Amino acid sequence: MSPRLSWSEIVIRPAVVAVIVAIVLIIIRLTPFPDINNTHANCDRPCHELEWPMICRFQFIIESRRSLTRKSCDHCWKNASDCAGKKYCFIGDGSDRRIFTVNRLFPGPSLHVCENDILVVEVVNRLAGHSVTLHWRGQPLQETPAMDGVPMVTQCPVSPHTTFQYKLRASQPGTHFWQAMTGDTEMDDLFGALIVRRSAKLEPHRTLYDEDNHEHLIYLSEWTSRSGQSTLLINGMSAGKEGNFFPLQTYNVTKGKRYRFRVAYTTSHSGCPVSAQISSHSLLILALDGQPTEPKKVDSIHLVPGERIDFVLSADQAIDRYTIRFKTSDWCSDLNVENFAILMYNSSHPSSKIITKASQSTVLTTVQDTGCGGHVTHCLSNLKSLEKLPDKLSGGKTDVSLTFGLQERNYSGDQTFEFDELDLRQGRSLNGITFTFPSSPLLLRPSDDSLDENPDCNDQKMPATCASEEISNFCGCTHIISIPLMASVQIIILNPGANHLSSEKSNPNFFFHLHGQHFYLIQRRELADFANLSESHLRSTNPNITNSVLKDTISIPPKSFTILRFIASNPGYWFFHEGRSQLWSRGMAVVLKVGQRDDFPDVPETFPSCGNWIGPEFFLA
Repeated sequence: MSPRLSWSEIVIRPAVVAVIVAIVLIIIRLTPFPDINNTHANCDRPCHELEWPMICRFQFIIESRRSLTRKSCDHCWKNASDCAGKKYCFIGDGSDRRIFTVNRLFPGPSLHVCENDILVVEVVNRLAGHSVTLHWRGQPLQETPAMDGVPMVTQCPVSPHTTFQYKLRASQPGTHFWQAMTGDTEMDDLFGALIVRRSAKLEPHRTLYDEDNHEHLIYLSEWTSRSGQSTLLINGMSAGKEGNFFPLQTYNVTKGKRYRFRVAYTTSHSGCPVSAQISSHSLLILALDGQPTEPKKVDSIHLVPGERIDFVLSADQAIDRYTIRFKTSDWCSDLNVENFAILMYNSSHPSSKIITKASQSTVLTTVQDTGCGGHVTHCLSNLKSLEKLPDKLSGGKTDVSLTFGLQERNYSGDQTFEFDELDLRQGRSLNGITFTFPSSPLLLRPSDDSLDENPDCNDQKMPATCASEEISNFCGCTHIISIPLMASVQIIILNPGANHLSSEKSNPNFFFHLHGQHFYLIQRRELADFANLSESHLRSTNPNITNSVLKDTISIPPKSFTILRFIASNPGYWFFHEGRSQLWSRGMAVVLKVGQRDDFPDVPETFPSCGNWIGPEFFLA
């Protein structure tokens, strides 16, 4: 016989259930329900943790324009005061040059959305003779790997006079950007901000700042004029040169408030690192590549192309105007350029003298890990992620270990990339393999074995030409490495520091970007005696396998080894490549195939395809 329930139990239990049901119903009632038949042209709004994701529709019309034309800019090229408010007037560095724009904006539109919003971006290509794809830097695209925007890996390039619609979820909060991936350095100007915010309750550093405004975005890019001279642009603007001086980009603040600034170094032909400093102010670092870190206060930062960094600026100085200075690194001996912006306190007089006094010399550099620690130089090894490494990555060994040696190889045959000073042809490579793109996207092929004239390869499966050291033999193929889904992965990158190209003589660094994943920087170390590097060097180091920083872009200094780790949790074909267009498009890249095709999300049946076509066997009469 079952025991009788007491009177209190009979009353209290149903009451508790009723209260829980009531709370759930109230939450459901107050939570906005998404209208699946409606999309929103502007998803820029305060983000709330209980809000349903929005569907955000954008149209990108890509066109070719010219900078500083008299038709659009009027007398701006003569008188800087005439530049203000000129629609479709693209200043650049003050020289006339062809540029590519999106919606007649340079840089392109800034997208401000909330975490997990769905982006529907319709790309209309109005460029005659130019194909294009768009990559969404920082977004893992776990549901839609076909939208990653790597030509001939995840999609066919968007041909001239056609339209392609990207659909993706903004699942990774932080400071990011979208960019063109074509291999054509002229089209590196196609980029724009992608800011993914999250609820204040979920933002780990929300108590450290008062304002997170759209006006406090700093997007750097390297601009090369027709004469070959390089300039640093701040949000598409420069102070000018050759007697033409233009209004500086101005960032307004109110004394006593704390502001979150978001900085991205988007494109660079030289690959030269850049330093940033605000006179008389310190910078409180919050995040790298969209990933939060433990706060670190410094006076200046050094970063490489592709990196993003968030910092808090406290407006605690006298009400005045201060310089924000950006300068190429001393590493780049033949590229010495700088640009300025203004930090203006509200109520300061517009004509007051600009304070240029530099702050103290505490530096955060992401470029290298030499001379770190103490009170002067902080490196990535001195920063800590807010999240600890997963258990699968914190042990001594990983499921998969890959080693990539950065190399250049000379050829005298017809497999040309470009000539060097000795009239030898050079190809960039990883482990001696120059990546060659297939004739149709990998993601659309039934299997890797279906690759045609450019077979897939890896360290165990190489073309016959790769076995020979003869200078005429070209070692090129579609370099694919398979990784089991959910495997722990370690990548070791070796840079012997041997650069021969004139474009790289002044900058011995490489920088790599991984699509579809973020990685932990376990170790980066430079060796004077790199030629004698052995396994014992790797074992004798002191790696951070506890809370190392989480990134998607990393600088590889000369004569160094770099160790990265991640869990291969995102199935698909993911590009791992040197950041410069002229290098990844000529072979310094590899594809990481995570999982098997059965693990991949489905690609729509109507997804556009492309490839070689050989006509039927017949003779013209």
